[in-house]
Amino acid sequence: MKHLPTLSDRQYNLLMFIAHFMWEHGYQPMQTEMAAHLGITPPSARLLLIAVESKGYLKRVGKKIHLIHVPGYSKALQPQAMERVA
Repeated sequence: MKHLPTLSDRQYNLLMFIAHFMWEHGYQPMQTEMAAHLGITPPSARLLLIAVESKGYLKRVGKKIHLIHVPGYSKALQPQAMERVA
């Protein structure tokens, strides 16, 4: 796997929230849920989502999110070590 660009803390927190949410619920969170979790507006959550996608950690197809690389998660999206890997 190629080396992916580093995420900002807020981008990392968004990615972890999406991964946890998808693992727990079996579907992706809405932008309003992402925004509420991070304490930001839905448009700001959308911009973060775009930034995380542009760095190669996830891919959106239509309105669906496909996680590509989540540090600390196995391919089956089961949490392992949830500490941030710098």
